[in-house]
Amino acid sequence: MPVIIAGVYGLRREEVIGIKWDAIDFRAKTLTIRHTVGRGKIDGVTQFIFKDRAKSDSGYRTLPLFDFITDLLQKYKDKYVENKKFYGDTYCNDYKDYICLMESGELMKPGYVTQTFSKVLEDNNLRHIRLHDLRHSCGTLLIQNGVPVKDIQIWLGHSNFQTTLRYAHADIENKRISASVISDKLALDTKKEQITELAI
Repeated sequence: MPVIIAGVYGLRREEVIGIKWDAIDFRAKTLTIRHTVGRGKIDGVTQFIFKDRAKSDSGYRTLPLFDFITDLLQKYKDKYVENKKFYGDTYCNDYKDYICLMESGELMKPGYVTQTFSKVLEDNNLRHIRLHDLRHSCGTLLIQNGVPVKDIQIWLGHSNFQTTLRYAHADIENKRISASVISDKLALDTKKEQITELAI
């Protein structure tokens, strides 16, 4: 679930793990990003770091809740109920407000999500990419399908417009590469004079 949500919305790992049930409005069909969960050392002890704010003011954003994401969330909600029955008194209730839980009720650790994603890629003979690359893929797909850069900035929660512009620059570069391939192929297979004659 966290990988699917990260890919669809282009969320940062800490944003996905930080999603709480109260951030999801099933009636209005919205998902609000306003809380993050990371891992770090406090007084030499590695632990969860909870932040009741996004990475920046622009990181606080409300996105549409797709129907298939709603169905996925409901399945996981039902699954957590079953897990709680199975584990009984040993089930951890400390993180019941969060959507990304382990079977025991513990909150998923950022490293676990990353490692599981890598294993899924390996098990399915897929090229290895970073989990964060899903965020870049989301931005690239949006730019390639004509979504204005300003709207992509809002969707991804970029505080700096220049950060979002990278996707536009990458798209232009990809088109240049495609144009170069076409140009090289034509130059090899057909003389320029022949191309001109055909055009006329």
